[in-house]
Amino acid sequence: MIGDIGVMENSAKLGNTRQALPFTAVFNGQGRLSATKLGRFAEADLERLLLELVSR
Repeated sequence: MIGDIGVMENSAKLGNTRQALPFTAVFNGQGRLSATKLGRFAEADLERLLLELVSR
């Protein structure tokens, strides 16, 4: 995501205490935070996480 200082403030609220990019946040269907990672998720890990979310 690209934006102003508000973007970095929001990522800090999600757990990005280092204020580094990339930072990945995954939300469930109800808009609740399900997982975060400093960096990118490996494709297999992200697929597993998403499959868990849609099967709930």
